Amino acid sequence: MAAITQANAGYVSDETVSVFALDEFVQASPRMPALYNQQGSSSYREVRGSMSGLDDFQVKTPMADPEEDRPVQQFKKEFLHEELALSVKVERKVYEDQNFPFFQQLGRKIGESAVRTFEAQAVKVFNEAFSSSDYLAEDGLSLCNAAHVNVDGGNSQSNAGSTALGYAAVGTTQTAMRLFTDYRGKQIMVEPDLLLHPVTLDQTAFEIIRSSGDPTNANNVANYHGRLKSLSWSYLDASDTDNWFMIDSRLMKQNLIWYWRMALEIFGDGDAFKGLRRLGGYFRSSHDSIDWRWIYGHAV
Repeated sequence: MAAITQANAGYVSDETVSVFALDEFVQASPRMPALYNQQGSSSYREVRGSMSGLDDFQVKTPMADPEEDRPVQQFKKEFLHEELALSVKVERKVYEDQNFPFFQQLGRKIGESAVRTFEAQAVKVFNEAFSSSDYLAEDGLSLCNAAHVNVDGGNSQSNAGSTALGYAAVGTTQTAMRLFTDYRGKQIMVEPDLLLHPVTLDQTAFEIIRSSGDPTNANNVANYHGRLKSLSWSYLDASDTDNWFMIDSRLMKQNLIWYWRMALEIFGDGDAFKGLRRLGGYFRSSHDSIDWRWIYGHAV
């Protein structure tokens, strides 16, 4: 094997670390990409707003203009990006000894740390859904709240409960979500299809969804909830292991946003032949929810 030279030492180490870091990120299967709508950003912040919704289509009079509607702007939400980074110093002798297994392991550890950071950031929206001062719905209330309002203070609605996860509770929550209305009080299409829960509720969720029949009915009737999907997340708050969420995954992808100002970047810096080199990772992002109508949470 050829010796590592001044010209190629940094490149070899950086590329090795980068490949294994990104491979670890993919293999770890984080939950964040499954839940968030990831978008790029070219500014230090992003601002999103909402409108009241439109009226129903009206019968058009021949040769006349269609009825004109004037939606009202409701709330706005600011996404302010923050930087997160971590680096490790590597001594010259590691290069001299051509210790490639070390760089492979270091790459995986950096990737593991990145995944853990992404997950810890992403889960805050859910862990703080009932009381957050940082992750709020557009009306300034917690994401899951019993008194969501319009900008004019009207049309109060609830997407928060306190019932333990169970077959009947899932059905009641689905019904409540299907009755959500927009800021004008108009019916909207909400189709809850996903249960999000901590790993402590894996068995309960499995029995609710995967049972061939209704587990609460001795007559072996069909399992109505068999159409649902479930997703467990070990990062959901360990101090609230009974909390769970019902989600409309279509609306979730419209409202739960993760902005990348700078995607995960594996970097190398310094000169190993002067003593050491720093290797690490960096990203810059923001995340939050816009509207609240995609989720119903139970703080049990």
